[in-house]
Formats: sequence, C-alpha cells, structure tokens
Amino acid sequence: MNKFDFNKIKDFDKHIDLSIPNYGWLNDQIVNFSQYFIERFTNVYDIGCSTGKLLKRLQTTLDVNYYGIDNSTLLPKANGVINFIKEDLRQYNGYLNASFITSIFTLQFMERAERKKLIKKIEAGLNKYGAFIICEKTYSNSPMMQDIINSMYYKFKENSFSSQEILKKERELRYNLKMLKLDDILNELRVIGEPEIFWRSFNFVGCIVVKI
Repeated sequence: MNKFDFNKIKDFDKHIDLSIPNYGWLNDQIVNFSQYFIERFTNVYDIGCSTGKLLKRLQTTLDVNYYGIDNSTLLPKANGVINFIKEDLRQYNGYLNASFITSIFTLQFMERAERKKLIKKIEAGLNKYGAFIICEKTYSNSPMMQDIINSMYYKFKENSFSSQEILKKERELRYNLKMLKLDDILNELRVIGEPEIFWRSFNFVGCIVVKI
C-alpha cells in the first residue's frame, strides 16, 4: 500500500476545506488570534505551509517578516514579503524573534521524538508573550467514542467524496499519520506554557499556547 501523497491533490486548498469540518472558521480564528500577538519587527512562521494560503491572510504589515516552511511541491515562490523556504521541517533551525508560529495539521505526520524536538525549537524561537497555534487530528479517549466519531466523520465526508475515495485515503494515511490523544498534545505544549483549546470539530483540535 502506498503512502498518501498530498502533493498529488489537484486543488489542495479545496480538498482540505472539504475534508476538515469547519476548517474555514478555524482559519478565521487563527487570523483573529494573530492580531493579538504579531508585533512589528518580529518574525511569523507557518510550519508546513503548503500553498501559503494562511500566511497570505496573516500578512498585515511590511514591518513583519513572514516565513512559510515546507518541503512540498505545493510551496509557492517568495512574493517579496513572504519568504517560502523549501526544507525538511525536521532539519530547519531558523526560528528566532518569533511573535506568532502556526502548525496546522503538520506535526501529526512526525514521529513522537521528532515532534518533541521541533516543539523545543519553537519554544526557543518564540519571544516572551509570543503564541504558538497547533491543530491536529486526535484519538478519542475511549474506543466507543472513537467509533462513533469516526462514523459521524465519514458521513460528513460522503457529502464531497465517494466511499472508494474515503477508504483509499484512510488506508494510505495509516502509513503517514501519527495521531496522539489530546492530553498527550497538551503535555507536549507545556514546555512553552499552559495551552488552551480554542477549536474542536469531531476529533480535529486547535490549541494555542503563549510563552510566558
């Protein structure tokens, strides 16, 4: 069985919109949060930025440097304000003077040890009172709820995808996706500060943590 390859998706942004319930609302809230944390003469990073759509929405002033990091073929060219860096996320060490960092459904594809190292790099790069937002798909705490939520989620996806497409992606993602329970994610984030859950849709979760 092949691994799922996001680079082969014809319209990546549309695919994600249709795959994650309330994804548009989530992005709206990330933009709203950014207004409280992004400061002039600091850096903003989107880890696993894919097409750069979120970074383009975060861009508000020329007094801020914006960086999108990804090794995907979806990565656009730098536009003079946003710097898109094609690099393996596990190897990148350039986080510094950061007021706002995002990772939207990216760390969930890393091994546990690798994501812990990356979170430590994020902590070191964040300025005091800077914020890190992470969104991930999680496991339920109980097998019963996992089964119920999976059923509800598949019903949602049937509005946009065929049963064959859903099953094929599910099988292929088993080789990519390294999901955790929510408590494990929150514990990882405590190296930065005390995390808060600000969004949840089925087993998709958004958390924000501020470095104090």
